[in-house]
Amino acid sequence: MILILFKHVMNSITEYQNFIQIGECYQKDIQLTIDKNLFEFTLKLIPNYQTQCNRFNGDIQINLTLFNQLFNDNISVKINNYNYQSTNQITFEIPNSINLNNYIDEHFILMQLFNLLYITKQQVQIFQEQRSDLAKCFESLILKFVGNQAIFSMCPNRNCIQLTKQQGNNQVTFVKEIIIEVEQFTFSIQANQLLQAYSKQVCYFEELQMDNNQLQSILQYSFIDSKFIIQLLQGKRLLHLYYPVSINTNSVSNVFKNQQAYLYEYGTDKGYQITFDYDLEAINTEMQTIENILYDKIEYKLTGSLQSNRGLVKQFITKSADNFNVSLRIVKFSCNEMRGAQQSVCNQMLYDDIHSENAVPTYNFDVMIFFQNKLIYLLKASNCLSRYTCWRYGVAILKDTELTLEMERNNICDKWDQYYDYSKVTPFNGLQQQILNDLIH
Repeated sequence: MILILFKHVMNSITEYQNFIQIGECYQKDIQLTIDKNLFEFTLKLIPNYQTQCNRFNGDIQINLTLFNQLFNDNISVKINNYNYQSTNQITFEIPNSINLNNYIDEHFILMQLFNLLYITKQQVQIFQEQRSDLAKCFESLILKFVGNQAIFSMCPNRNCIQLTKQQGNNQVTFVKEIIIEVEQFTFSIQANQLLQAYSKQVCYFEELQMDNNQLQSILQYSFIDSKFIIQLLQGKRLLHLYYPVSINTNSVSNVFKNQQAYLYEYGTDKGYQITFDYDLEAINTEMQTIENILYDKIEYKLTGSLQSNRGLVKQFITKSADNFNVSLRIVKFSCNEMRGAQQSVCNQMLYDDIHSENAVPTYNFDVMIFFQNKLIYLLKASNCLSRYTCWRYGVAILKDTELTLEMERNNICDKWDQYYDYSKVTPFNGLQQQILNDLIH
């Protein structure tokens, strides 16, 4: 093996015998790092500041010869405006002809740096491997809903450049399929075109083949879940890489404030009650649009999300109206008034929320505007504060100068008793006292 390596080294040296030889220009601990995810070598150089080495300032070429037991590989890179004293890191893209699996241990590596007249040669002392983070392959992944279209976009970084390499004898890992999941639906992505764009380091755009039923079903979710999935075949193993996708819809999300969700039970009637205010400036701006669009149905929607032993459970219920009423401040979702699947969902939400142990449900409130069963406008509220109505019913008795409340507890707030002391009575504040005086008089 030593004899073979010696012959390779001598052959490599004789190739540059017409150049003027300059002694070693760099410190001994030259380091070469291979990143098999990025498909590149990185050469780190520390100059020893020999005056004669300043002759390499300008346009140069660096060759690396990597010696194996039976053969050697050569890679090179040309650099314009090279500065001997300040350029300390050189990146080489690894050609497909090199089998990365041959380089798992230290090998004899010869570096040759030269210009038109001069050459310096030096052995690389340190060879090591690192892998870039496959969890951070993209600058952005966005799914944008525009009218009746769903446009997916991908903007790359360089962390996963190896995924763009074509399958071949030297490529043991390659992309088998790329898909995007949007809620319960799955769509295929044109893998070859996306990988070409990634290789060229440009953004890629593709319209998802989504029919109107899928589109309308997806848009009814307050917060849309989407994942970008790369299926890798590594040898005989099928691997999956998951990446979150940002969602961009034509919804408006800044019109609500002080939104609160109450879970109530009054006798046999039970359900949810939403109270909210509008940001007056924002809603006045939106009303200029709403009053000038053609619509035939309004739906108020409450979406409940709960992390349970079944995973993240998302369910929603709706309530219809004929017109958008900007003065409305309370929307009541009564499970008893619902029918069919909606009533089952409402009851299931109530059951899950009441019997959840440590998990706290979150709620989102939306106003959806439809025309001919197509969602054309959406007003979105951020998370509603959760409130529990702890009383089955109440009676207010006004007698002389006293207001008496008779309340019957339900079992919804039993698990919240640790947070409240029901034995304490809060004194009336000024506004409450004024209201009581008005009732009396």
